[in-house]
Amino acid sequence: MIPDITKKPKDSTLAYFDELIAPFRTPDDTNDNLGITEADLLAARERTNRYLRVRELIGEHSSGARLVCVTQPMPRRRGLPPALYAAWLAALATAGQRVLLVRVINDDDDDDDDGDDDDDDDDDDDDLLNK
Repeated sequence: MIPDITKKPKDSTLAYFDELIAPFRTPDDTNDNLGITEADLLAARERTNRYLRVRELIGEHSSGARLVCVTQPMPRRRGLPPALYAAWLAALATAGQRVLLVRVINDDDDDDDDGDDDDDDDDDDDDLLNK
């Protein structure tokens, strides 16, 4: 577990992220599901801050590493703009010189034959911190 993961990212990291997503920002009243609205950012603020904090920690503690492996954040099935998810991946992937994002697939999920659309992936982003 990373003890200071809940600490707010530095202003410079937040500015980097704002610049990264600037081309994809759209007004809140738009029907475009591809852009990032202020409402999207507010809804995902906690997760965004966590991934930006992981970016900082990789830079601080792994700058001399030959390879840094990070569990890739799992996207939610609905409600997350693709551009915001891609920005999270970009922020993590560029945190160091050699960062490998690894997608973890749970075999138990593949065998789910009950037909319902389980939306219990709230804990999936915790894999980033617990592996």
